Amino acid sequence: MKLAYITLRFPFPLTSGRLRQYHLIRQLKSRACVKLICVSPESADEETQAALNAIAGEVLYVCSRGLESDIKNTRESAKLRLRDELDSACREHAAEVVCSMSGLPLACMPVDTGPLLVDFCDAEWFKALEKARLERFPDSLRWRVRAYRTRRYERRLARLADHAFFAAPRDAERVLGGIPTPYNVLPNGVDAEFWRRSQSLPDPDVILFAGAFSYQPNVDAAIYLAREIFPLVQKSAPRAQLVLAGRDPPPELKAFHNAPTITVTGFVPDIRPYHERATVFVAPLRVAGGIQNKLLEAMAMETPVVASTKGVAGLGLSNNEIASCQLEVRDDTEGLAAAVVDILRRKRETPGLAPENRAMVTRRYSWEHASAIVINAIEKLIAQS
Repeated sequence: MKLAYITLRFPFPLTSGRLRQYHLIRQLKSRACVKLICVSPESADEETQAALNAIAGEVLYVCSRGLESDIKNTRESAKLRLRDELDSACREHAAEVVCSMSGLPLACMPVDTGPLLVDFCDAEWFKALEKARLERFPDSLRWRVRAYRTRRYERRLARLADHAFFAAPRDAERVLGGIPTPYNVLPNGVDAEFWRRSQSLPDPDVILFAGAFSYQPNVDAAIYLAREIFPLVQKSAPRAQLVLAGRDPPPELKAFHNAPTITVTGFVPDIRPYHERATVFVAPLRVAGGIQNKLLEAMAMETPVVASTKGVAGLGLSNNEIASCQLEVRDDTEGLAAAVVDILRRKRETPGLAPENRAMVTRRYSWEHASAIVINAIEKLIAQS
């Protein structure tokens, strides 16, 4: 079968926030002839080109340079030119199905070249609404307007799609809301071999939060952790250190850097050594959707986790499954701090890892399983077309 897979920007490096697309395309290569079409204003460097050539049968780079940074706000003429390029690329590949990330303008969607499969992943409009609830006026108004516009876009896109994917059931409900588009819940996976420890025990009293800080919910969680939760932790654990690791930290997050107490790393080529040092991974997400890869990765590294209900909801774990792991779920500031302090204390008294966390995520979340869901959907679309 022939598949055209459209991404916004490049699904590489794996710290880009697009590892879902990278792993799905890599898995699909063995089952389909995949043409990867990357729409980006930037040129791919040699490392990116080599990585993408390794996971797809063919890679095409469609330059959007000169368009506005938010591609959804570009002029109609520019959108139509982009659609013509995408149409041509799909036809040249003789694509039987076109798969696209959400985010591409409706006018650019190549809907006349074959069935359209859209991977929404999260309900972006709902995350914008949650952010509005956390902000004060006038920022709250700006986020509410963004939520309204994004919801309208996502629902129109859902009607346009022949099939849709969502990372968790809650995202499907929030986007579709009665729209009869067929869909699958397509959970993220974790690369169990990559996320494997190379050293036995972590350092004492190290708290880690890791993520791409170009993603606003990660920024909100990191600032909340540094400003409100960590000071409470320090009262009971004065030797505690907080590490906020990830690319593109904005100035308001960099302002918390005060090594060695609080470290804001910025870009790091490999995040795994920070996971190996961490006594506990803390993810106090107040705005969240889909499945949080950061939680899967921390648990695969056998690290105890403290997270908010919104952070873990997408994992779909039962209360019994949560209880069987070293995973503490709290939502109030004092409760989150107390859970962190308790883990730091226990790990000082009895150093050790959380192998049950790794066993849980590697059993339930694999990219092989996710790609099988995609292949099944593609085969059904081809049969129906």
